[in-house]
Formats: sequence, structure tokens, C-alpha cells
Amino acid sequence: MKKLQISLENIQVMTEKFSDQKCIGKGRNWKQYEGELLHANGCITAIAKQFDSKSDKQQHFLKELEILCEYKHKNIIGVVGYCLDDDEKIIVYKHALNGRLSKHLGNTSFTWMKRLKIGIDVAYGLNFLHTGDESRKIPIRNTNINSTSILLDDNWIPKISNLELSKKSLKQKEIEHVTDKSDIYSLGVVLVEMLCGSLSWVEGNEDHSHSLAEQWIKEGKLGELVFEGIKEQINPKSLAIFKDIVVRCLKDDTCERPNAYEVAIQLKKARQFQVRFLTII
Repeated sequence: MKKLQISLENIQVMTEKFSDQKCIGKGRNWKQYEGELLHANGCITAIAKQFDSKSDKQQHFLKELEILCEYKHKNIIGVVGYCLDDDEKIIVYKHALNGRLSKHLGNTSFTWMKRLKIGIDVAYGLNFLHTGDESRKIPIRNTNINSTSILLDDNWIPKISNLELSKKSLKQKEIEHVTDKSDIYSLGVVLVEMLCGSLSWVEGNEDHSHSLAEQWIKEGKLGELVFEGIKEQINPKSLAIFKDIVVRCLKDDTCERPNAYEVAIQLKKARQFQVRFLTII
């Protein structure tokens, strides 16, 4: 991975010495900065993820770097390079022009068709992490996927990012036995948010461990909470299939949850009904 090394000086120029004006997001042990990076391919817009320099643990940094370098897929964010200089641990990603999925949830121009396509692509990306391909067999689980960690490029293709592999799951009781079904719960929450047009996790809870999505389903409110900006354009059959797969994703019993590939297939069915509906009208 040596060829991917980027000098700290170059990143400091890109981030204006990690100024608050360049900061676009932060987590428990990292901050993200956006800027213009002087690269071998010219000047590119990129995102630099700076890990907490006070931490003596590098496993989050090294694991995320390994995943991004080796697990290449159209729905996983691409890595530009990294910096491991003294106390600095930084990963530089390709920029996603349309930013985070979370900022588009309440956008009326963010159509139901577009939401379905993004859900399908995210499910395929997650399936790749869970199952791999001929080049790598080790599955990646518990990626803490959420609407703020899904980035959208200029063609609205979603990119899964922030693959920290944290031990925290959206279902806290699963911490001791993490499986790919923990990610399926998280995916279900993202799907609910795209349907309802807003985030569904408790405000102030940075690890997204307390989602309101399951509560909405148990109270039978999911149908009532469809985002007004897209409600009129949704085909009833498309919505029914979508709601069914969401309910399965959020099952308490992990054995009852579908795998990521099955989620993708069901969302494709929902999209097919939507296509027919739009053709008729």
C-alpha cells in the first residue's frame, strides 16, 4: 500500500491545516474534511478522514484502510490514499458530489424510483461485504451502515463508507454475537428513513444505537409516516413489497431477517411495479 501514501503536508494544504471551515463531519474518534488535493492524477476533490491522534489504538484506522484498498465494489467508497505520519492517521477518499444520503431524505425531487435504486445498490454493496468474491473470501460484518455513512456520487450511485467495524450494533443485545444480520437491521433502518423522509434514530445518539424505526413498525405507523413529498407517486404494490422487506429486516429474531441479496431482489421487485405504474400513467 506504499504507493497510496500521501504526505501530511499535502493533506494540511487540502484541509487548510484541519480548519473548522473544512470540517464536514465527525464521529467518536474521527473528523472528516473536504478539500482540493494535489494528486498524481491532478487536482481532485477529496475527503480526508482524520483519526484521533490521542488514541494509541490503530485497529480502526488499519482495518478501514484494508477494507477500502482490497474490497473494491461500485457501491463501496474508493480510497485515494492515506497518511500515517507520527501521530497522524488519515485516510483520503474519493469525493462523492451529492454528499450524504441523509441530507436528501426530505427532498421532494429525490423520487421514489431514485430511493428504490439507491436501496438496491446499497443492498448489493452490503452483500459483497458479507459474501466476497473470488479475490477475497473473508466476510466483513457489522459495518455500522446508516444514512450519514452512505455517500452519493454525481450519478446518484450510493457508496458505503465509514467501515469502522465497531462492536456497537443497532441491536445492543447482539453485541456478543455479531453476524451479517446486524447489518441487515441497520439497512432496514436506512430503508425506513428513505420511505419516511427523515432520520429515525434518537437525536444526540451518535452511534445510532437507538432507532425509532422498529417502534414505528410495532405501532403500525409505517404506512402513516410515508414522506408527503413522494406519497402520491408511489404505486401501492411497490409500497407493499417495500414495507414487507423492511419489516423483515427489523425482526427481533436475527434468524428471521433476510440476507442482503434477498433485500436487493425484493427491492428490485418493488421497483419493477413502480416502473409499470409510471408507464401506465
